[in-house]
Amino acid sequence: MATVTSDAAETPGNDGCPTRSAKSFLGGFFVLLGFAVTATFAANLIVDPFGRYDLVNIRGLNAMRTQAGSHARISKLAMVCHDQPEAVVIGASRIGIGIDPAHPGWGAMAGHVYNLGMPGMGLQEAGLTLRHAVYASGRLRLALVGLDFLMFNANREALAPQTEMISFDPQRFVLSEAGSCSASFLHDFDWWLGAEGLAQSVVTVLRQMPEAERKDPDKSAIWLSLYRRDGLMDNAKLFEDRAQTGGYRALFGSAQERYYVSVVWLPPPDRSYCFSRDGLDVFDTFRDMIGFARQAGIDLRLFTDPLHGRLLLAMQYAGLWPLYQQWKRRLVQILAEESSESGKPAFPLWDFSGFNTITTESVPPPGDLKTPVKWFWEPSHYKKETGDLILDRILNYQPSAASIPDDFGILLTPTNIEAALAADSQKGAEYLRREPDDAALVRSVVRDATKNDRPFACRQSPANDPTEHPRQR
Repeated sequence: MATVTSDAAETPGNDGCPTRSAKSFLGGFFVLLGFAVTATFAANLIVDPFGRYDLVNIRGLNAMRTQAGSHARISKLAMVCHDQPEAVVIGASRIGIGIDPAHPGWGAMAGHVYNLGMPGMGLQEAGLTLRHAVYASGRLRLALVGLDFLMFNANREALAPQTEMISFDPQRFVLSEAGSCSASFLHDFDWWLGAEGLAQSVVTVLRQMPEAERKDPDKSAIWLSLYRRDGLMDNAKLFEDRAQTGGYRALFGSAQERYYVSVVWLPPPDRSYCFSRDGLDVFDTFRDMIGFARQAGIDLRLFTDPLHGRLLLAMQYAGLWPLYQQWKRRLVQILAEESSESGKPAFPLWDFSGFNTITTESVPPPGDLKTPVKWFWEPSHYKKETGDLILDRILNYQPSAASIPDDFGILLTPTNIEAALAADSQKGAEYLRREPDDAALVRSVVRDATKNDRPFACRQSPANDPTEHPRQR
């Protein structure tokens, strides 16, 4: 009589159904799968690498959310959904570093304020970010938007992802009343609760470190990526440490002038600055932004970001100064036109960007480790103290202990724009005479970066386009 072996229990039954052992295996597999999914969700919720949930903040675990800063285009848009601010400030990295949501000038008129400054933000992204702030918050009343000359180069708008590795995903924005933060969340679900989020959670935990290590050059990039809960980039201590070791002359160097001339203002391969390209007109984009703000009933206040005088000299030596002045004229003109069409006062445009008392501060000589530069970290990025003056002016805040230089923050209008441009040029000439060594350094850097070529002619520009200009030597 044949005996039945134990192998019979591991084979399918006559009806083709799995046996008890197979069912046990499948059951165990799904239990483990469920545990893994649950553990992933739990880790992402607790570590919260992008600061979305803010359930716990534990030193050594997630107090330093390094990934929130390095992935600002995910984290900051989500924070608008989470916090529903009543006021925002929008712009490029200068905004992220310099404009403080905790400034007392915001006061009761603003309520909760969030800093939406992001590295390399272009004009199209700025307009989408404003829309997102309106619809994702549902409570927005006030928006300050920092306008930058770099934003208005149509070539850069087209080429930035190739030249600066800056891009954004339109599906992350809430762009209408029909949109929702839930849809945005689901679009990035893997980043929030899935495997990609788990990877970022692991990196967050591994990058926790004591403040003493911010002086380590190999780890400084981690500290540079840190943001405060309200969106302000919190890395002043890192810059201060660098200034103490190399002086402000080392912080200024010449890298910013070279970078702006060779990549930001004149991006390859076209090497030109144009207000229009292939059907894109950046001033139409600007019109759309202010038109939306008017329609949404937002108190919109515009301002031009300050640059240090050395970077303004680089702009002159690169042949961009006529376009820089034309940029301001067009902004004023468009705001006046919108005001006439809407029958309402023009949105204010405060100009902080030219040569003035703040932007022409001298840089200490090499070897001077004690003398600070009060208003700038380097030619491109101003300090929070400068941002505080900007907010004092725009928000009409008048602290008793501070005074704003008369030439810092000019309210541009059709009646004063030409006088303001003339005064700017005169102060630029005075700065050049006062700082001949820095002027010579910048001239040499620009000549080397551009091979002494002025901007090339714009492609596909109409004959009457003010950006159409011949290549000069």
